[in-house]
Amino acid sequence: MLLGGALGAACGDWVDYPLVVGRCDPSSRSADECPEYFFCCSDDPAALGGDEGEPLFSRERNDRGRFGMCVRTDELRSEALAEPPGCPIPCNPRWEPSRIEEVCGASKECCQTVELHEDDCVFDDAEGRWRAADAREALGSLDGEHGWNPTPHSTHQDPDLEACEAFAGGDRGSDRFRECVGHLTTAAERGFCMALGSGQQCPAEDPEYVDACEVMNE
Repeated sequence: MLLGGALGAACGDWVDYPLVVGRCDPSSRSADECPEYFFCCSDDPAALGGDEGEPLFSRERNDRGRFGMCVRTDELRSEALAEPPGCPIPCNPRWEPSRIEEVCGASKECCQTVELHEDDCVFDDAEGRWRAADAREALGSLDGEHGWNPTPHSTHQDPDLEACEAFAGGDRGSDRFRECVGHLTTAAERGFCMALGSGQQCPAEDPEYVDACEVMNE
């Protein structure tokens, strides 16, 4: 995982940080999903009808996603969302800088929360290289294209498409279902808005950092 150090010194296996202690599943009802006083916050900004539309996996639908981070929300103060459960604002590190500033606020960054895994990568014939699976593959699977199944991807937000089915009222043939699937991502497109200290940077932006897909291209 990436973010713990960016929040503290970076979430995860790199550096420990007292406000974020590791990955979790927001859809889980397990009492031990996160330590005491911590809440499992989704890191997915996806929304129907555009980025400012109806949230799919955050805010009031925080418990729909499969991936998030254990956060001590009572200590976030101004960094928290106004809506319950008071989690950090989710964002997409691949947004344009103007969009990140609009969502996160001035002088803040959008830091990717967890690393891609090798099984998140797909070979793009058009680009001739490995890249992170994204909405193109998710929608392709609905159209009967072979060679991709969301289930094996380690960081896929909705591997069984149950959350999107719920959004569509159980109708997998609806436009609403398809729109939801078109927003599904692996880890490269999920993060939290962060106010970094002097000299800090998001871990994935370190010039020496190479993600799992880029490793496969070497």
